[in-house]
Amino acid sequence: MADDLAQIVTAIGKFSVALHSSYESFLTQTNYRNQQRHTEHENYEESSRHRGPRRLLYPTGTFAAAVWQPGDDVRLVCMSDDRKDLFWEIVAEALDLDASPAPEKDTLALPLHKLEPDIRHIVNGAKIYLHWCPVPEGYDRNPIPPYTSTLARRTEIERLHLAMARDAQILTAHSEGDGSLEIFDVFRKTYLLVRSWVENHGILGPRFGFLNVDTVLWLVANHCLHPAKISGRSREPEEYADDLFDRDLGINREGLVVHTATGYNMAKFTTREGLWAVGEALESRRDRTFERSKLRDLPDPRGYEVFLERYPCFVTVNFQCWDLSGHKRRRFTDETTPELVKQLATMFPYWYAARIWPNVITQAGGVWTYVLGITGWGPAGKVDERAVAEWAVSAAQSLTSVFPEAAITLEAYPRNEFRRLHPTPGMKSTTVSDDQQNVSESAPGRAPPPPASTRNAEITHPDIPKPCSKFRPASKALARVRHDPRHAGIDYEVGYQDRFDQEGDLKWLSLDNWGDKQTEDEDFIPEHRIRQLKRTFDGKIVWCRAGRIDLLGG
Repeated sequence: MADDLAQIVTAIGKFSVALHSSYESFLTQTNYRNQQRHTEHENYEESSRHRGPRRLLYPTGTFAAAVWQPGDDVRLVCMSDDRKDLFWEIVAEALDLDASPAPEKDTLALPLHKLEPDIRHIVNGAKIYLHWCPVPEGYDRNPIPPYTSTLARRTEIERLHLAMARDAQILTAHSEGDGSLEIFDVFRKTYLLVRSWVENHGILGPRFGFLNVDTVLWLVANHCLHPAKISGRSREPEEYADDLFDRDLGINREGLVVHTATGYNMAKFTTREGLWAVGEALESRRDRTFERSKLRDLPDPRGYEVFLERYPCFVTVNFQCWDLSGHKRRRFTDETTPELVKQLATMFPYWYAARIWPNVITQAGGVWTYVLGITGWGPAGKVDERAVAEWAVSAAQSLTSVFPEAAITLEAYPRNEFRRLHPTPGMKSTTVSDDQQNVSESAPGRAPPPPASTRNAEITHPDIPKPCSKFRPASKALARVRHDPRHAGIDYEVGYQDRFDQEGDLKWLSLDNWGDKQTEDEDFIPEHRIRQLKRTFDGKIVWCRAGRIDLLGG
């Protein structure tokens, strides 16, 4: 792990030199600092620190705290005196890229092959992001200033990126001072224990609305590095971790809120389904069926066993690509397949609940397999296995017609047969977002009851139809939600692709504001750029061009 980390640091150090920036490490009292000093970069830092516009490159999140693991995204914040457009031109020149406008949200996914040829297999499907923000007025390198009136005129994105760097600085400041290094070391060990537990229980998966590593990082930091905990008696990492789980990770009836030092809620992208999964995992620690053991015994397969025991029926989703180039294949497996699985989980009739296991359970012969656990809302969680199998066949036919370059199959299994075929969890998925909702406790074998508002909404509105080959174009989908009485009083949002960022995230616009612009207007958005329609009150995708999903009714 240390060698992998050193290679990434070396690659970032070379990029920092090409960018004429200074790479700033917060952890000055640990061996991690030595890994972060690339010789060429160190010479440059000493010789040209104050020459020309300042460009200060900061690590953030798990990378800054030296608890990074393969599969974690690396996020770097560069504070610069340059104008924004000029800065991104310099980045393009440093990476030998074609000049292009400033990226959306001042964030760029760095091309890994431009940083280091062998770095792709080290990050294990993750990405290295570069964020830009201007250098705050009066900044003299240390400390990074908090929000002040001088930052009021900055954009929200600029303030967010500054906060990312400041959060990393405040977090790692606990490693400074007499005895602090030992406290910070306990924090890091506790984080690795907690992270191992949530991974083994299938609740770490931001692409599916589950917990992300930064949420776990700040859950542990707020618990271990709280002044009251630091001033008390010294404790072992296992004690901190057990205490954190006994507190249900801070989940309550309002959901999950995990604030950073600057007040940003890291759990804001955890969905209702993600919170249900967390609640199931936490309940397994209290369930007599699974005897509680010390966290030092991790990793263990109990989380997967909980998943198998809780659901009476399972649907596997198999993807196989044969007509895609390397880049397109990676994008299909890393981005398209998780999104399709997430959409499939929402397409069941409301009397069923589907829980995604966020890791690929098998990968062999070019076939990637995900699995959905299916249960009913009834007292016994009963599932009509024949109806689920019919739904799976229909959904597979629909998806295959949309992606002719890939074979997509869905298969339904009762619990015992699925357990026989997939007795142990497979490889981790390559690892953003719905609003958080409530979470409720549930009994083994049953799905947690949905919040009352969602349950009533599903009953009031038309039942979700099965996927079909007949698919409305965007114009007819818009007409349906605007004029069909069954959609009256329901707010929708239109997701469209920006013409300057064909590979970026979708932009969203309220349906009420769609169509306000004329064709001659510069910011006119044609209908062929529409990708999705989303129901606002629960975030459900009701129409999707890529997945050929149409849940708007006949």
